[in-house]
Amino acid sequence: MKAPLANLWPLLLVLCAAPAWAEWQLVGETSSLSFVSLKNVDVAEAHRFTELSGSVADDGAFELDIRAASVDTKIPIRDERVAEHVLAAGEYPFARVSGRVEAPALDRLAVGESVGLEVTAELQFRGGVTPLAVPVQVSKVADGALQVVSQAPILLSARTLGVAEGVDALREIAGLESISMAVPVYFSLRFERCD
Repeated sequence: MKAPLANLWPLLLVLCAAPAWAEWQLVGETSSLSFVSLKNVDVAEAHRFTELSGSVADDGAFELDIRAASVDTKIPIRDERVAEHVLAAGEYPFARVSGRVEAPALDRLAVGESVGLEVTAELQFRGGVTPLAVPVQVSKVADGALQVVSQAPILLSARTLGVAEGVDALREIAGLESISMAVPVYFSLRFERCD
């Protein structure tokens, strides 16, 4: 039997108040963050993370948390190996992208309008911090939500991130000739206002 709607209000209030300063909350079910790997010179494969959470505050500060163990390569044993050898999911369960966007640019958007922004952010990953410059397109869609989409791939380097050794371990385990150290990342994120 379904709980009465009145019983759901406390849960909704908690979700919208965590964190309490958040103006917009990420809708994980309709958001995506994917990356491409290249092996044996010319074999490209698309992968994704299935568990994302995040928010944008009314001053433009944002956070995006990516659960490392939610990596989805479509092959379960490979998911486990990537989580263990590259992402170190046991020691570092989450990666976080944080920064600030120009809040007035978001406030001025009318439904159906979009704006291109260059976002300066930081990636906190496995104990290190990597600066990012991310070109995004922000659109206000019909129901008033914000859709934030990468305008170009974010090019990450396994060497810069300190995971080249883990990538080499994957290559050896899988018996591959090569795995590229360059990783293009794409995203489409949906945020809904939490008033």
